[in-house]
Amino acid sequence: MVQNAKEVELREWILKDVVRPVLRRDYPDVVPIQMRWVLTWKGEGAKARLVVRGYQVADLGTIRTASPTCSRRGRNLFLQAAAQYECRLFKGDVRVAFLQGDLEDGRTILVEPSAEVAKFLDLTPDQVLLLQQAVYGLVDAPRRWYLRFFSDMAKTGWRANHLEP
Repeated sequence: MVQNAKEVELREWILKDVVRPVLRRDYPDVVPIQMRWVLTWKGEGAKARLVVRGYQVADLGTIRTASPTCSRRGRNLFLQAAAQYECRLFKGDVRVAFLQGDLEDGRTILVEPSAEVAKFLDLTPDQVLLLQQAVYGLVDAPRRWYLRFFSDMAKTGWRANHLEP
C-alpha cells in the first residue's frame, strides 16, 4: 500500500517534469539538498508526499515567501455577497499544486535522491536531480504556486481583487 503511494507520487514528479537527472560534477558550486518521504493515512489508504528539505537551500534568507491569502473577514464578506446576490459558487482542488509552480529564474537547486528515488529513476551514484519546478518543502513553494496561478488566470482574462491589504 505504501509502496504504491510512493510510486504514484514519483509518477506525478515525472509527469510534471519536476526534476532532471544531472551529473554532480557539472555543478561543483551547488550543494545538493536532501529529500524525504512524508506518509499519511487517509480513509482511502496511504498517501505519500516527496518533500525536499528546503531549509538546506543556500539562499534561504533572500527568498521572497509571501503568498497572499484571503482574510477571514474578506472570505465572510465574499460569502455574504454571494448569498445576497444568489450567486452559484463552486469549489475545487488542484492536485499536486506545488509541483506546478515555476522556480524563480536563475535559481539552481540540486536534490540528493533518496535510495528509493534513485532506484525508481535508474540513477547512477554520480547523478543528482536538478529541480525544474517548485516542490513541497521549498519555503517559496506557496508563492511560486500563487504566481503561476495568477499568471495563468490573467492570460484567460481574469482580474485580481486588490481590495484586501
